[in-house]
Amino acid sequence: MRNERGEATVEFVLMVLICFIPLVQLVVALAGLEAASFATESALRDASRIIMAGGKVPAAQQAARLSFADQHIRATVPEIRVSCSGNGCRPGGRAALSIRVNVLLPGFPEVIDKVVPARVPITSSTVITVPKLRS
Repeated sequence: MRNERGEATVEFVLMVLICFIPLVQLVVALAGLEAASFATESALRDASRIIMAGGKVPAAQQAARLSFADQHIRATVPEIRVSCSGNGCRPGGRAALSIRVNVLLPGFPEVIDKVVPARVPITSSTVITVPKLRS
C-alpha cells in the first residue's frame, strides 16, 4: 500500500487556490463597480452645480471627467443629458440631469474589451430646481 499521508493537505491547498482566485477577482470587480458608481454620483452632483450656476454642458462634462479621473476609473466620455421643463433652465425652472458612462470592468485589460465586451453601463439621474437670483 502507498503511504497517503499529507496528500489531503496538498489537495486542500490546491482546491482553495482554485476557488480563491476567482473569488478575489469577483470582489475586486464589484469594488471597482461600486467606486464607479460613487464617481458617477459625484460627477452628477458637480454637473448639476455647474448647470445651476448657469454653466453649459461642455463645462459640466469636463467636471464629470475630473470626477472619474479622481477615482481612477477607466471610462468612456460621460454622456450628460440636460432637459428643462416648465420655466426652462431659467431661475425658478426645473432641470433633469442624467449621466451615462461605460466603465471597463476592473482587472480586465483593454485587449479583452476589444474581443469580449467588458464594459458596464452606469447611469445616474437627478432633478434640480434652478435657484432664483437674490438681489
